Amino acid sequence: MKKRILIWGLILILISAVLLGCGKADRLAASGNTEINIPFKCVYSGFLINYTDKLEQGFLPRKDIIFSTKEQWEAFKKQYLQYNSAINYVFNYSIDFTKQSLIYHPIVSAKQGVYSTASKVTKITKHNNELKYDLENLDVSVSSLHNTDFLFASIIAVDKKYIEN
Repeated sequence: MKKRILIWGLILILISAVLLGCGKADRLAASGNTEINIPFKCVYSGFLINYTDKLEQGFLPRKDIIFSTKEQWEAFKKQYLQYNSAINYVFNYSIDFTKQSLIYHPIVSAKQGVYSTASKVTKITKHNNELKYDLENLDVSVSSLHNTDFLFASIIAVDKKYIEN
């Protein structure tokens, strides 16, 4: 029974990764001197399994994390994503960490742990050195399973020049 639940969870993750995707901002425009539209590429967007019964696997972070080096990204993947086979299967974006950074952007639902909803990132702006995200609700949700819940997350590639201080 647990195996069947896990298989269905992985199927949902794969479907969400393929169908939902992320939006993309195409241009850089300054609005005054304090707000900048940031061009980006969403390299993964989908549900990740959060194993609530296996502390050694770690709970997925609920805040943005910026990865400036390959070592930082690899350590994060090892700690949090090694058991999320769907992201490891579909994530094949080649990143040059000398020019780009990756942003892990989780989208936490109002009732996280009961169900999770999906939202597409349509725009990223930087205002006073803080990243702001415009989201589009995709009307997709996944109910939690026994000893697991799901977190919708986007992995976004951004040129370093836009996110450095």
